Amino acid sequence: MSAGSSERLWRSEAAAVARRVNTGWWLERFNLLLAVGLILFAVAVLCLRTLIPDWMETFGPFVILGGLVAGTALWAFFWSKGRFIGKDEALVRLDDRLNLNNQLSAANREVGDWPEHRASKSDEIGLKWRWEVAILPGVLAGLMVVAAWFVPVLELKGKEELVTHEPNAWGQMEEWLATLEEEELIDPDSIEAIEDKIEDLRDQPEEEWFGHASLEATDTLKESLGRDIQDLSKDLGTIERDLEALRSFSTELSEAGKEMLLREMEDAMKNLAMNGMEINSELAKQLGQIDPSQVSQEMMKNLTAEQMQQLQEGLGQKCEALGSMDGLPPMAEGGL
Repeated sequence: MSAGSSERLWRSEAAAVARRVNTGWWLERFNLLLAVGLILFAVAVLCLRTLIPDWMETFGPFVILGGLVAGTALWAFFWSKGRFIGKDEALVRLDDRLNLNNQLSAANREVGDWPEHRASKSDEIGLKWRWEVAILPGVLAGLMVVAAWFVPVLELKGKEELVTHEPNAWGQMEEWLATLEEEELIDPDSIEAIEDKIEDLRDQPEEEWFGHASLEATDTLKESLGRDIQDLSKDLGTIERDLEALRSFSTELSEAGKEMLLREMEDAMKNLAMNGMEINSELAKQLGQIDPSQVSQEMMKNLTAEQMQQLQEGLGQKCEALGSMDGLPPMAEGGL
């Protein structure tokens, strides 16, 4: 074998030795970093599956995993770079392991001839891979990621408690409005106007819901709506009660007593017209047909006795519905 061929073969083998040594140092650092990174990633997967399950169905986790592997590989390279050897150090290793008495080092420095090349085995130069040790840390950490990805997780308990709850007064006012609408007491436009005011309060940023200005506006709106409902209940109750008395006992009442009831009914009707909420058009039409001066057991101006009785009973039911509302403000002194 020529000297040139021996040099080329020895340098090629030295390069292979250097690559294997450097790969070993890199793999040692990479396994350590990858194992720690995958364990942290597995913990993150469990947390994300609990907190943001929908996000786990995107490509986001795969992008993070790919970045984690690439980042640890690069980090391991720079961490282990100080232990890397070059071709010169690889030739020294071959000299030592093959008992060549520094022939390769001398030839590399051009102070001797290159010895005849002979193939060496990994055992001879101390470079034998132990694959079970080399890949075990990464495999175990990878299994932890797989387990974190597929193991069943419980839904987060109490998650709804993290949501900002709106002031209770808004829901309570909406319940009042629903009752008024169900009983067909108030004109739909009046109900819609109040609902719009509640929505204006709700459309504020959540952090302002319990601010001083918002709570003050809420209290003012609730108190105004509550007073209108109470006045409505009071006036309808007065009309219902006086109708019953005038219809059933008109012949037994004195003129003074009858006059007092008539004045009460007229005042109640005027109050209804001035209420902050406009009463339903159908109910207004029925009440408009009542002429207190014509109330008797047999006849009214525009209503038969049967129609008047139905109206009276309807007013009684509506008053009962108004009286069943929760959370109304206290009645003013002298109220019912």
